[in-house]
Amino acid sequence: ISKQAMGEGGYSRRGRPALLAVVAAMAVFCSGLGVAGSGEVIITSIEPTVGSIAGGTRIIIHGSGFSFNTGGSGNEVFIGTEAKCAPVPLHSNTNQVACKTTALHNLLGPSMWRDTMNWEVRVRVDGAKDSTCVGTCVFAFRYEQNTPIVQHLLPLAVQPGVPSPPSRAPSQ
Repeated sequence: ISKQAMGEGGYSRRGRPALLAVVAAMAVFCSGLGVAGSGEVIITSIEPTVGSIAGGTRIIIHGSGFSFNTGGSGNEVFIGTEAKCAPVPLHSNTNQVACKTTALHNLLGPSMWRDTMNWEVRVRVDGAKDSTCVGTCVFAFRYEQNTPIVQHLLPLAVQPGVPSPPSRAPSQ
């Protein structure tokens, strides 16, 4: 390009509209990817919808508008008003967030447990934007089906220095 065709700053006068079009297209593209300042945070579904009251269930939340910052402050996941779900960054992106549930006994105490506790799942993005649910957004903590229970522990006691006999489960 000749010096005459170049404007101030070294940019082609003919190239400015094209550059503006590229910048505008990038802004439209990024607005759907969960860039700060963009549109809504939407949850379309979660899986699984049931987990143990003991915690440790990995939930995948599907939707859009989640943060590029997949660490702790980028996407905060709440189950109901009490339980936080610890983010799993390796399995998170702008269209899904993975997290690991917290044990309910840490939050409620044993006297508050019920057979099934259904709570809404929410995601707060970059500390500011809360999600809107357009699908299934309820997670159920269950005691009876999804919580491991120790039924037998043998031997019940051993004398120090004496080898314990082989253990057998009690017959029923």
